[in-house]
Amino acid sequence: MGRAASGCPSSPSPEVGMPKVFRLIYRHIEEWSGALFIIIVFLSVTVQIVTRLLGDPVSWGEEVARYAYIWYVFLGAAFATMQRQHIRLVFLINRLSERNLKIVDLITTIVCMISVLVILPSAFDNAVDLAGGRSAALEISMFYVWISFPIAMILLLLRGTVLIVEDIQCLKSHRSEK
Repeated sequence: MGRAASGCPSSPSPEVGMPKVFRLIYRHIEEWSGALFIIIVFLSVTVQIVTRLLGDPVSWGEEVARYAYIWYVFLGAAFATMQRQHIRLVFLINRLSERNLKIVDLITTIVCMISVLVILPSAFDNAVDLAGGRSAALEISMFYVWISFPIAMILLLLRGTVLIVEDIQCLKSHRSEK
C-alpha cells in the first residue's frame, strides 16, 4: 500500500513551485510511459498475430514488442518505488509498530538507493558500449533499448530520495510528539 494511511503529517512536496505541466509530468511520468509501452506491446503482438494468420508475417513485430516490454519493466520498477509497492514480507511488516515500520522503510530505501548508485555507472557504460549494435529487424541502435535501464534507475533514485526525506520527516514528527 501507499503512504496515505501512515498517519504521518504530510511533508512538503518536491512539487512546490513547479509549473503545472512539470507537476503533471513529475506525478505521472512512469504511469504514462508505462501505459504507452504496454499499448505498443499489445499492438505489435496483435499485428504479428494478424499478419501471421494472413500468411505474410511482419519481421519487426516481435522485436518492437520485446523492446517496448523491456522499457515497461524497467519503468515499472520506478513506479513501484514511488508507490511503495515492491515486494514486502507482509507477515513481518504487519507486526511492526508504525515507527518501526518507518525505520524499516527508511533502511530498505537507503539500501536500494545505494545499490542503484553502484549499478548506475555500469548501466550507462553498457548502454554506450552496445550503441554500435543494431537490432535485427528494425536496424535501430541497441542504445535505445539499453538506455531504458539507466533512465529507470535515475527515476528510481529521484523517487527514492523523496521517500527517504518523507520517512525522515515522519520519524522526526513521531519523536517530537513524544
